[in-house]
Amino acid sequence: MKRESLIVLKIGLVSMFPLLNGCLQRNFDLEKVKEMIPEPSPELEKLNMLVGNWETSGRVKMLGLQEPLITKGTSEAIWECDGRFLTDRSHFELGELGPMSGMSIWTWDTKHRKYRMWWFDGFGETAKGFATFDEASQTWHIKTRGRNGWCSVISKGTIHRVDENTLAWTWKQWDGWHLFKIGDMSGTSTRVTIRSTLVD
Repeated sequence: MKRESLIVLKIGLVSMFPLLNGCLQRNFDLEKVKEMIPEPSPELEKLNMLVGNWETSGRVKMLGLQEPLITKGTSEAIWECDGRFLTDRSHFELGELGPMSGMSIWTWDTKHRKYRMWWFDGFGETAKGFATFDEASQTWHIKTRGRNGWCSVISKGTIHRVDENTLAWTWKQWDGWHLFKIGDMSGTSTRVTIRSTLVD
């Protein structure tokens, strides 16, 4: 670096020091810190319709398989981190493929004004994306991108609220270039119990 550039850099750092020093030395009392913690977004209350213990059944069509797999399983969705994140842990039997476990995490993204979602499962897939809820049709629309054990993937799904304790869902998955479909799933989930919901 040239000598002139070093001089300019030093002047810039020196001029910024008073500002940085003032920020670092700013004193906060406990009440001020409490005020800085935002309240949970009211949009999170929509996720209450997913809370509880569920029993699920469905069909799974997978690339390379001639016949669809019949799946059955259970899941439990509960609030975490003082009602700011919803975690949904599931356990399924996928026919001859055997058991699979998975976990999704939901929250409200205040920047994008959408619900943010992450997915992880025992087959090695990880994905993240966004979800929106259509009031008129009582349906969640979900889009994620991620990677399974052998390629990048794009997924789209829906969760339709049939009634207070019944959800009808679909899930379709393609390769990352959207050239071929990897999987096509659909089924129904019935709520058995409700463990916890957000405080109104």
